[in-house]
Amino acid sequence: MGASPSGPGHSAEPEPISVVSADTASVPSAVEAVRRFLEACAGVPVRIDRCSSRKWQSLTFAGWRHDAELWADDTASALRPVLQKLPDAELNVAGEIIADIGIQGSVENVPTWGGCAFVVEVLSIHEDCEAGDAQ
Repeated sequence: MGASPSGPGHSAEPEPISVVSADTASVPSAVEAVRRFLEACAGVPVRIDRCSSRKWQSLTFAGWRHDAELWADDTASALRPVLQKLPDAELNVAGEIIADIGIQGSVENVPTWGGCAFVVEVLSIHEDCEAGDAQ
């Protein structure tokens, strides 16, 4: 493992979990499932630096939109093939359905650290939740 990322908005050592959400005291299970999937497929440690969650609703379902900044101990070019699999990943989370997973923006190498940083968006719904339940 190389040096830690640094720069605007980052401490010398990123906190393993820094959750910004009024409704959860820990990392949402949907985000943790994505982290575990990436770590298993890439074969390198993947950490959650920040995560924010807010309510999300479509015409049919209601749930949560999670935006999480992740750090991986690998270069962006090595991680890209794994990230390309992410939108098609079928992840099992008890009591939830992961409706969509996407990468926001680009995957950035962090030269001072030797890894890369990226943001994922995860839309999750509870199995028994419909759009009318969110109102």
